[in-house]
This record gives sequence, structure tokens and C-alpha cells, in this order.
Amino acid sequence: MPPKDYYKTLGVSKSASSAEIRNAYRKLAKQHHPDRNPGNKSAEEKFKQIQEAYDVLSDDGKRKQYDLMRDGGFFGAGAEGFGGFRPRPGGGPGAGPGGGQFRYEDLSGFGDLGDLFSSIFGFGGGAGPRGGRGVHFGAMKGEDTSAEIEIPFEQAISGGKTTFQITREEDCSYCGGAGTDPASGTKTCPTCNGRGNVATSQGAFSISRPCPGCLGRGTVGGKPCAQCGGNGSAARRSSISVKIPAGVRDGAKIRIAGQGQKGADGGPPGDLILTVHVLEHSRFKREGSDIFGEVTLNLAQAVLGTTVKVDTIDGPVNLRIPPGIQPGKKLRLKGKGVKKVTGTGRGDHIVRVNIQIPDSLSESEKEAFGKFVEAAKLSR
Repeated sequence: MPPKDYYKTLGVSKSASSAEIRNAYRKLAKQHHPDRNPGNKSAEEKFKQIQEAYDVLSDDGKRKQYDLMRDGGFFGAGAEGFGGFRPRPGGGPGAGPGGGQFRYEDLSGFGDLGDLFSSIFGFGGGAGPRGGRGVHFGAMKGEDTSAEIEIPFEQAISGGKTTFQITREEDCSYCGGAGTDPASGTKTCPTCNGRGNVATSQGAFSISRPCPGCLGRGTVGGKPCAQCGGNGSAARRSSISVKIPAGVRDGAKIRIAGQGQKGADGGPPGDLILTVHVLEHSRFKREGSDIFGEVTLNLAQAVLGTTVKVDTIDGPVNLRIPPGIQPGKKLRLKGKGVKKVTGTGRGDHIVRVNIQIPDSLSESEKEAFGKFVEAAKLSR
């Protein structure tokens, strides 16, 4: 069997990012998964190829080695297609000590070229269809899921734990996620003795393949679970506790590992992506790490200056008002803002000054104010 073009198998380009490879794998794996295509040998074989391709391309080390061999012509890429094999002149990949041509016959001790390729990338050794990871055929990580929560302004500032509820797929409480009725006589697969894979000898190597008797599950027989319809899972409401970091911003996303949808066939669960929405405060606004508030002064305070108490997220503090302050002036309280999520220190609390002008005066007040206007030589 000639080596495969793993990029073509997943339908991605050689320059595809890890995220693009992962997304392509998930889409194809769901489409061709044996559970969705019972008895479909073509889909089963396609699923194996998808798993194998993802195993290499999702591992940075294996992908680099694969690319070097692929680009160096070790697989015979070129006019004969990626799956072909053609001789290379001396000095190229695979050249012998004498610099002569590399011949297919030189690999006869390894079985066929595909088996050699499998041994290089860890598909042999009887450890399961995904090499040394010991994962059964068909094991898939669950999908990531998303949720949103609202937290008070104060909690976004100080941080702390909060609990919220989500609905997600979890293992069926009756069958434990197996998808089969425990009372229906499920038994260990006699072909693989429950291992989920079988080993075949190919030249000097032992190549592990998914067991054809159980499709890698390790068990056979059994009726579909009546509780979950054979899915192995059911929608369930769950409470999750999460630590909110101090200084979290509105719209921030928190990844909670292992709290996503359940995996398939023993695969690990996905992650939960939590979007945080911060409720507005009645008196404060936030921009980055700074807090904005206001203070209202009477005319005498604004003209003569004073010291007033202003509310901050730490409680009331004294703020000195210089004489003759103008409306709209902003005063800064250093270090009284929000803790910076990245780096150290805190932002500032910025106070905008409002000046209250009296809307009515008594006769004596008008007389006193008139004298002030004359003394200050103000125009009327």
C-alpha cells in the first residue's frame, strides 16, 4: 500500500493552520464515523484514513517529518502522483552509501512502502490504531461548546468564583455511555479479546489494525439502550463553578477544559468557552483599567476650593478640589482603578467635576452676589 497524501485526505492545503486541520478532521470524522454509517465498509475505511491523517498532521513533530519526506521526493511526488514511487539520483533522500539510485527492492525487508511509512509515524506496535497513544479506534474528543454569563460590575473588578448552569450531552445514567442495554448480553469481542485492534505481521514489523469484528470497540452484541436510544448520552442540566479573574473585561472569553460535549467511544470531552458579560454600574463606568465617576460641587466649593469625599471601588476617599476649578475638569486618583489583567498594578479612578448653579436666590443672596460681581469687576 503506497503512502497517502494526508493533506488531501483531510481536504486542507499544506499551509493549513492547526485550527484548520482540527476543524477539517472533526467535520470529516463526524461524517464518516461508523456509528453514523453502520455496515458501510467504505465509510469505515474512510474514517480510518481520516484518523491516521489527523494523527500525523496534528502532531508538530510528525508533521515536520512527514513534510520533509514528502517534499524530498521520498514518496515519489511529481508526475507520477503522490502515491507513486520513482528512483532518485544519488545524494537524494533514500540514497545508499554509494550514492546510487534508491530502489523499491531495497525496502523488501520492511514489507511494502506503506508499512514502512506506518512504522515511522507510529501506527504499528499493537498499541491501537493511533499508535502509542493507546486510543481505541473511533475515539473522538467531544465538541467544544459555548455559554454566556452575566456578572455584577463589582465581581468583574474583584474576581472570585461564580456558578452557572448549562445543558449539555452527558453519559447516559443507565448504560454508562456504552449505548447498549447492560442487561442485553454485551460480550468481549472474540476476534481481538477486547483490545479493539488486531496485529498482522508485515515483514519485519507488526502492524496494528482496527478489529473488523467490533470496529475497535472491544465488545460485540447487545441491544440499543432504551433510555438513550443507543446514543450513549442524554441532555442534562449541570452546574459549573468557574473562577472569574480580577479585572475581567466585558466580552472576555474563559476556556474551561473538559466541560464541553462528551467524547465518542471513550474520547475525552471537549472544552467550554464561556463569554463573560459585565453588568453596568449605576455610578461608575470603566474604560480599560480606569474607572470613571463624577462629583458635584456647589458654587462656593468650586470658587474657593475644598476637600470632598468621593466613592471609589475601594470605598470613599478624600479628593482635594483646587480653588477656581472649572466644570468638566477631570481629577485623577492614582492606583484606584481596576487591577490590570496583564502586567502589574492598577488603573486610576478619574473624577469629572460638575458645578451646581443655584436656580433661585433670596433677595439678600442676590444683594451679596451683586457685591461680589462688582468687587470682581465681572460683566453682567
